[in-house]
Amino acid sequence: MAVGDFDGDGIEEVFVGAPGYSLTGLGQVGAIYLVSMDAKDNITNELLGEPFALGPDPYSRFGYSLVKIDVNRDGIDDLVVSAPAHGKGGATDICDYYPKDYNGRLYVYLGQKGVGLSTSPAFELRTNRLEDDFFFNMG
Repeated sequence: MAVGDFDGDGIEEVFVGAPGYSLTGLGQVGAIYLVSMDAKDNITNELLGEPFALGPDPYSRFGYSLVKIDVNRDGIDDLVVSAPAHGKGGATDICDYYPKDYNGRLYVYLGQKGVGLSTSPAFELRTNRLEDDFFFNMG
């Protein structure tokens, strides 16, 4: 979970990770949900709707950890989301986990005043580990 003011309106938003989120044919692609807060810090939405963003790859466990940080130093909070199981040779089902390289990846979403976060990351951080280096799990 990460709490921050990602749109600069003075009201904090809450992002919650769901690394096991799955769709048909996309096991544990992962997701993040946005839960808004009102000026009195009351939750105004529940985790019943659609996810804010989905992970790009099956079994990457996108949303495993979330961090609020001002990456670009513009005074607006940004969000970094991990996918520690991201790697080449992706699994096709839960039983096929181990043929995959677990290099991991971080996705950076930049907050914008009056706009908030885009549903697509501004950029990704990747490890420089070798492609066949298993279980690095960055993020």
